[in-house]
Amino acid sequence: MTADLWRGAAVPPLISSFSLAALEVARDLAPEIRRGVLFEAPPPDWLAQLQRLKAVSLHCDADLLSDEVLAEAQAHDIPVLCYTVNAPEQAKTLFARGVSALFTDRLDLFAQ
Repeated sequence: MTADLWRGAAVPPLISSFSLAALEVARDLAPEIRRGVLFEAPPPDWLAQLQRLKAVSLHCDADLLSDEVLAEAQAHDIPVLCYTVNAPEQAKTLFARGVSALFTDRLDLFAQ
């Protein structure tokens, strides 16, 4: 259904979930839709999980992202997206570290 709804979209969808089982189903039923694996804190085998699911990005809690995980992701050209960042200063720090994107529920704080 996602593939039908987003067909031809200027920005392709990205399915993200904490549920590895749900991402397996997405991989098998709609392999053309990109997937991101969502962890609170990435486990030691996070890279193997991403590869198994053919995911394109790692998503995790901004406060639980270690420099080691970030460096490993960068070495494999895997974008890291962090949640939930509601402070502009924290966002600046994360971007300076090499994080690719953020999730926020206070977009108004980033208007400038």
